[in-house]
Amino acid sequence: MSHYRVLSIDQATGAIKNQMEFTERWGDMPYVYGTHDGKIVFVGPGPIKVLNPDLTPTGIELNYKGRIESISPDGTTLAWQTLPGTTFLSADTLKPIENLTQSEALSINRNSILTTNESWTNLYPKDSEFETLVDPSGDHLIFHGNCGSNATFLTNNHILLDGCGAIRIIDTEGKTVIASKSIGPLGTFAGVSQNGSRFALEYSDERGDPEFLLYEQFIIYDAATAKPLITVPIHDLPERQSWSAFSPDGHYFAVGSPDKLTLYRIP
Repeated sequence: MSHYRVLSIDQATGAIKNQMEFTERWGDMPYVYGTHDGKIVFVGPGPIKVLNPDLTPTGIELNYKGRIESISPDGTTLAWQTLPGTTFLSADTLKPIENLTQSEALSINRNSILTTNESWTNLYPKDSEFETLVDPSGDHLIFHGNCGSNATFLTNNHILLDGCGAIRIIDTEGKTVIASKSIGPLGTFAGVSQNGSRFALEYSDERGDPEFLLYEQFIIYDAATAKPLITVPIHDLPERQSWSAFSPDGHYFAVGSPDKLTLYRIP
């Protein structure tokens, strides 16, 4: 068992405004999602809840079975993995919006999911990686090749692909909107602002058994150009990977671990 604590922190002063504490099984990390209207969706022990920013209840909650691990970039829609299938929920009311037959949602927008859980080798036998968009009209192949990370929605219409030496933003039909040469190894997606203007990738390396981090840094990218804006190096290394999140307008970036949380202002 592990002891978990969720904090509400004043942005201007860093003072703790409110907190929740509970004990659950080790590894059952709670999920906290920011909604489009400034509230949060809390997925932890018991029913899923919509809370105010200071963690006080709104009275909106939902008893559920399965997993809820994705929210659309604009903060309006949640993906509930109902096994089989995926149910879209309104982040405002937690009421169902749409149902899809695909269960493995790596990323979602307001009405579709991205998944690598489907092979298209019958059409492309020389390729090993496939990114599929699933919406109410069916399954649509948007990327195929032999290198590239999992696709991630940046907006309702734009999708990030990192790999093959390039950072690419494509549309929901798989057409390239903009591309930029990658400045490092394959990164891990680390967040996007709700207005879709900035996104972050985490870069790190580790060694040992059990593994420990050698270094970690975040690079903030301009979504309009796919080019880097600023690098955030992590000096107090976490045990595995730092947490990170953007403000809705993309001008603040929070990053940290249970030991230290830092808020950066991005020009």
